[in-house]
Amino acid sequence: MREDPRHRRDREQLGELPTLFIFAFSGHGLAGKLLTRGEPLTGDDLAAIYKEMDATRSVGLFDACFSESLALQGKGAIATPGFNPLTELPEEVLNAEGTVWFVSSRPDEQSYEDREIGSLFTYYFLESFTEAQPDGVAITLDEMWEYTRRRTSAHAARYGRAQNPVKIVRHLKSRGPLYFSFPSERRARVRFTPEVEGEFLIQYQHGALVERVSKPAGQPLEVALY
Repeated sequence: MREDPRHRRDREQLGELPTLFIFAFSGHGLAGKLLTRGEPLTGDDLAAIYKEMDATRSVGLFDACFSESLALQGKGAIATPGFNPLTELPEEVLNAEGTVWFVSSRPDEQSYEDREIGSLFTYYFLESFTEAQPDGVAITLDEMWEYTRRRTSAHAARYGRAQNPVKIVRHLKSRGPLYFSFPSERRARVRFTPEVEGEFLIQYQHGALVERVSKPAGQPLEVALY
């Protein structure tokens, strides 16, 4: 597959840096396809997207699985198998190194909508950006997942339904936290005088979270910190 010119340009400017690609879909799935505004996406289409991005770590968020109309409104208009990446994606993509999959339900389950809040999985994942348990100044992707999983299953169970989101982690080279949400305000400031120059690293969480600051000479610089 031909390399994306943007990737080549980034590598020329920045070198071989770790990269993260996230694909998120919340909508309707029908007969093994994700229904989009244009042409539907198949498992092979998604596989091609992931291969083209060629990221160090890839995250997939899918909320478009088996659908059915019940007391909790099913995610879809008719009762038919929808799209579940656990069954639709090619094995070489599903098992690719450095991949994390978050799927709204098991392959044999429905993914439900509530008439008031919409999709359970999507609603609680969005809520987790501010409500999941923070690790210092930030919230990790793992904490967001646990928040979403617990509340999705509990909400469906209140209506006598079973919806159990699934997480799959494939061949990660490191197990360090992936910080995904920063709900805290930056209340501190650090000021660099004009004569200072260089690359500076600001560390949080005992070094697990690092920000880089580039300071050229000649102008003062003020940086907001947690």
